[in-house]
Amino acid sequence: MQFTSNIESFIPSPENLTKLSYEAFQNSKSIFSRVTKPGGIFIICDSMQEDDSPELQTMMSNFPLLFHEPYYKHYTTDNLVERLAKVGFENIKIQNHFVSKYWIANKPQN
Repeated sequence: MQFTSNIESFIPSPENLTKLSYEAFQNSKSIFSRVTKPGGIFIICDSMQEDDSPELQTMMSNFPLLFHEPYYKHYTTDNLVERLAKVGFENIKIQNHFVSKYWIANKPQN
């Protein structure tokens, strides 16, 4: 699907990362970076990751088995800040809220 470049000021991405393979995830973030206007914001909301809550490690380990989430384990150990920076986002902030995690990333003004 083609999208016009630099068209959106704000792009939310709720709960889709755990559904994508590594390659599909990186491709989608490249597209989000391309369509976000300079100065725009890209926000991801998804599950917490392994390091966020060690006391819930058992739940996270069982989640892909109980809910058929084949990419979840990889997601829980992935460095999303690094991957977002790789496609051009900066000033990436992270917030955790119970079992959810948010990444708030800015596209440079250029």
